[in-house]
Amino acid sequence: EEDQRQLDKQRVQDAEDYAILKIKLETEIQTLEQDLEEMRATYQLNSEKLEYNYRVLQERDQENTTTIQQQKRKIARLQDVLSGLKSKYGKEDKRFKAENQELSDDFKRLTEQFKELQGKFHHFEQADTRRYRDLWNMHEQEITELMRKVLQADKVIHEQQLGLNWYPPSEQIFQDGSEAEQAAIVAAPTDQDEGPLSHAQMDNEQIKRMLELLCDEANFLVEAKVQ
Repeated sequence: EEDQRQLDKQRVQDAEDYAILKIKLETEIQTLEQDLEEMRATYQLNSEKLEYNYRVLQERDQENTTTIQQQKRKIARLQDVLSGLKSKYGKEDKRFKAENQELSDDFKRLTEQFKELQGKFHHFEQADTRRYRDLWNMHEQEITELMRKVLQADKVIHEQQLGLNWYPPSEQIFQDGSEAEQAAIVAAPTDQDEGPLSHAQMDNEQIKRMLELLCDEANFLVEAKVQ
């Protein structure tokens, strides 16, 4: 009996331990199942995120590949343009250098020609000036002689035909420009000078009228070659 009681007691104790262990294990199983569901949900969420990120990366990679291809085509086109511009620049630079050299040579040649013409101009200018002065002096002498003859005729008309006093002009009219100017300064009359030159200067209008009359009416007094 005692063994039976011990056996029953042990059986009851084992049943209680079993029940407690069963409850504990069931609780742990439920907890593990909950953790498993949470892990599955987290895995699913991470899988979706990873799939989304993968698709985004694929799209970006495709876009980047397209952009790289476009940039490569653009670089190739720009390289062609650059090659064309370099070739054009080389041709233009060569042409401009040739034109610059040609213009420089023309400038030097024209400068030399200008200096040569300038020297010839000065030479001919001096020669023409000498020739002009020679002709001037020659004609001045002829005109001076004619003026003296006209003044002599004017004196005869005044004294013999008109009965007027005749005052000779200044000898300055027979001098050249520079000598006449110097003589006029030296021989300028003062306020008290009442000589024949002063009377002649005051009577210019009358002399002018007489000379006009002489030119109109006294052609016979002038030599034929002068007329």
